[in-house]
Amino acid sequence: MLDYLLGDGRNFAADRRLADVLRRAVPDVTVLVQVGRSFMRRAVTHLLAASGVRQFLDLSVGTTAVGNVHEVARAVDPACRVVYVHRDPISVVHTKQLIAGTERTTVLHADPRDTKEIMATCRDGGLLDVTEPIGLLMVTCLELLPGSTNLVKMVAGYRRSVVAGSHLVICHLTGDRRPAEMAALVEVMRASSDPVQPRTHEEVHRLFTGFELIPPGVVVPGRWHAERQLGPTEQAAAALVHVGVGRKP
Repeated sequence: MLDYLLGDGRNFAADRRLADVLRRAVPDVTVLVQVGRSFMRRAVTHLLAASGVRQFLDLSVGTTAVGNVHEVARAVDPACRVVYVHRDPISVVHTKQLIAGTERTTVLHADPRDTKEIMATCRDGGLLDVTEPIGLLMVTCLELLPGSTNLVKMVAGYRRSVVAGSHLVICHLTGDRRPAEMAALVEVMRASSDPVQPRTHEEVHRLFTGFELIPPGVVVPGRWHAERQLGPTEQAAAALVHVGVGRKP
């Protein structure tokens, strides 16, 4: 669905049908996806330029669309390493096709909650150097995990597995500012294989426990190192998510 909303062609008719239903329920959802994508690119660029991070573990969805992490990172430094993680086997297949022939970039079929398994595979397979800082990307993925999931514990597991200087990047749906629209989004996604669980500012902020938040903290995307001021339509869409970046001291 994200691929379709981003204007890419790696999707199926069922994805397009449900995305169109979602667009009728929340008319600016396409803008929301674009705003989230822009935040991801800014965050990756920040980690590369300001923090010297050269390897990324991306748990995010929508990695089959163009303009993804490995493209952003390798445009700055071709030596960057990127590992994508998907629990959906179809997304794994599509991602493999997208990154075919790209060095130091791979995709794992795993549940993002299996922290120990994922980090062990990255370490033992030489996919990432766990003795060096890693950028942990959780952009539009945590809301796909059930409300019963202890996200604080899950994120803490990744934090303990990486060295100082590693960073955590989060973009998460919220109903704090536009509850009616978020309720409509949740209702549509209930009909999919990936129902969503929006979370509050306090809940998202808690996920950065043990990390030092990069100013301005947990905010709307337009306030996080934006290259320009967002237009009214973009600001309205951006109100549906919280974003933030933290550094492990």
